[in-house]
Amino acid sequence: MPRNDHRPAAVAARRRRAVALLIAGIAVSVPALRAAFIPYYRMDSLALQAEAVVLCRELSYAPRHDAPMDRMVTWRTGRFLVERTFKGIVPAGATLTVRMPGTYRRAVLEEGIPTYMLLGDGRRVLKRHRPVPLGQALLFLTWNGSERVYEPVTGGIKVISGGRVLAYGQFVSNPGPLVLAPMRPENVDAPRYGLDELLADLAVALERARGLKAPVPGEPEYRR
Repeated sequence: MPRNDHRPAAVAARRRRAVALLIAGIAVSVPALRAAFIPYYRMDSLALQAEAVVLCRELSYAPRHDAPMDRMVTWRTGRFLVERTFKGIVPAGATLTVRMPGTYRRAVLEEGIPTYMLLGDGRRVLKRHRPVPLGQALLFLTWNGSERVYEPVTGGIKVISGGRVLAYGQFVSNPGPLVLAPMRPENVDAPRYGLDELLADLAVALERARGLKAPVPGEPEYRR
């Protein structure tokens, strides 16, 4: 694993991510911050912030339950097998453990988001949602040297599952979690958007990232 060399760009990226996630968490309980949002970045901005950009095979995820009665699953760690490296020093064939904030919800928009439903007797139960099968993932990662673990840039996980590309974004509510939705092409004209189209899109994004001085947040967008 790379050492923690405290590069300014990496440190700044981690600070931006931490602040964004902190605001999103606080906004749930503080009315004055109802308009807080988690930034959505196109792939050129993701690549600018990332120390490593890798295409991986998803191996497993380790869920954590917030409370025994709620049973809300949050994704805390994932294990990945690196297939291709587009940026950074992580070699193909390496196995990575990636720590993800609890804001990531592995459920697809319009297929049943894991949210609570209030019953007539006041009990809160979790709505069922369709699981997303393991597939591949394009990861935009930073290295947390103090914890010695990789973490995604905010929204920096693109999931390839069932022949489609899914992107994380705050698509349900503001404030709210990051959920999956069909990714909208960014730099290519593609009536069908699968792995090949995603990698062609990424090639353009990596080149455009060279001309960026700072990441550019935008509105969450997905393919309808």
